[in-house]
Amino acid sequence: ACIRPADIGYLARHTGREHDPADFPDIRHAPLYPVVLAAGFKAVRPSFEVDRRARFFAPEWKVVLPIGILFSMATAGLVFLLGRRLFHARVGLAGMLIFLVSDAVLAESISGTAMPLLLFFTAAAFYLAVVAAQNREKDASFALWFIPMMAAAVCCVLAFLTRYSMAAIAPAVILLAAGRTDRGRWLNVLAMVGLILLLAAPWLARNKVVSGGWLGLAPYAVLQKS
Repeated sequence: ACIRPADIGYLARHTGREHDPADFPDIRHAPLYPVVLAAGFKAVRPSFEVDRRARFFAPEWKVVLPIGILFSMATAGLVFLLGRRLFHARVGLAGMLIFLVSDAVLAESISGTAMPLLLFFTAAAFYLAVVAAQNREKDASFALWFIPMMAAAVCCVLAFLTRYSMAAIAPAVILLAAGRTDRGRWLNVLAMVGLILLLAAPWLARNKVVSGGWLGLAPYAVLQKS
């Protein structure tokens, strides 16, 4: 763990107690990406011993890089599906190819950061929202639009638990998925908001108990480089 003076000061100021460095809570980061990495490490069980003769660190090339690449490929598939649903299969294919060859996507795929995971859940949220809205406009059965709508809400929560700033996508996804017709729209909005709050509440409560703040030290990140 990387324990910074700001972390120590924040906890001392907000909780009034000292923490053992060996059991210091993470009050900066959203939890989902570390959970995904931990699952990968547990499944593959790479050696964490540093071999100075090796060019690559085993956990990095056996777990971290494959996870980033796989999620980037999955996001490309969602870009194709979204383009095909909104326009045409050729548009979806063009969008997918442009996405895959863009420098930013290629760089983030091997960066070891949470960005590939974040892109996947964001793309999934909007794709499911479009599916829900279109099925509702076609007067499809209840399950064909309600299940994608709720799944879009779940993806919003997963994006938020990957990076807190992604709470910003929730209003757009909710309004898109709830449908463009007035019939029951606000009931759908309330259902999605309720599910999002229900799923996000346990982690927010954990932060409040551990650090005294709903997002811990994360909001102070906006002051970086200021």
